Amino acid sequence: MFGVALLLSVFTQEDFLFRMTPAEASRSIYGADPFTAALPVARYISEHSGKSAKVAVLGPEPEIYFTRGVIPPLRTSICTG
Repeated sequence: MFGVALLLSVFTQEDFLFRMTPAEASRSIYGADPFTAALPVARYISEHSGKSAKVAVLGPEPEIYFTRGVIPPLRTSICTG
């Protein structure tokens, strides 16, 4: 019974599990949320600022700090909306 449920689950999610890129899978789950946009934004900030530059991200995107490999300059996060 478990095997049938497992196969049915894999079959119904075939595109998601085997064909979509991570960015496509994220968009299919979260829609227009900016998860996938954080990587290009972090890359742009890194290319246009020094490693020691203090950059404050105003909004709910702390992964920009993580992908840049820096510690946030503020003690607390400022989240909007």
